[in-house]
Amino acid sequence: YQLQLPEEGDHWAAKVSALAPGSAVARQVELERALGREEWDQALALTRAMVEERIDLRRGAFADAAWSYALLMWWQGRAEQAYQFIVSQAPGITDYSKLPEDPHETVLQQVAFTMLKGFRPLEEARTAWTQQKSALDQAGIPWAQDEYSRQWDALLNGDPDTAARILLEEVFNRPLSDWISRTQPPNNMPFAELLERPEVAARLAEREQEFRQAREQVRELLLTPEWNE
Repeated sequence: YQLQLPEEGDHWAAKVSALAPGSAVARQVELERALGREEWDQALALTRAMVEERIDLRRGAFADAAWSYALLMWWQGRAEQAYQFIVSQAPGITDYSKLPEDPHETVLQQVAFTMLKGFRPLEEARTAWTQQKSALDQAGIPWAQDEYSRQWDALLNGDPDTAARILLEEVFNRPLSDWISRTQPPNNMPFAELLERPEVAARLAEREQEFRQAREQVRELLLTPEWNE
């Protein structure tokens, strides 16, 4: 589904549903199906329900639901509405100087402070991130080892050149398989302003070509006998 091969994906989704009906993994596959088909309303309905139910964290099911919901809403110009929904699920997460004990709420807090950039003044998003960094440092969590966090830090602190360099040299240089749907528009919302840079736009176009090539390779692979049993 992430490679936008819906018919091929349906074959394997049926197997997942038969083996683990109603499981978090099956729900996650259902979400991937909606995203792969660009059925955005269906994807939003699924993600909202998954967040409300606090589905299992395993295999990133809950995180996928929360982030997909937030980024899709942001892409549709409804970042504030998404933020309000996320916060309503755990009101205490807006104290960004404290890390939640509940792992579901940890995900929700990360989504919430990211969403601030979509509808609040940049200074407010920067303050929330500064508080969050302090809490992470106090907990001994090495946030700076993560390229996405360093890119975010640079962007919020008025250093788009460094943010763009991290995007080009680290994020976009990771294997496509690390995040196949990376080039889809909703996933670019937190750093949309960087896409206006010619060098970033050129690299994104290259990644899109890599995506198309991977899609055709997988399509051909799935036609072989060993993948059709």
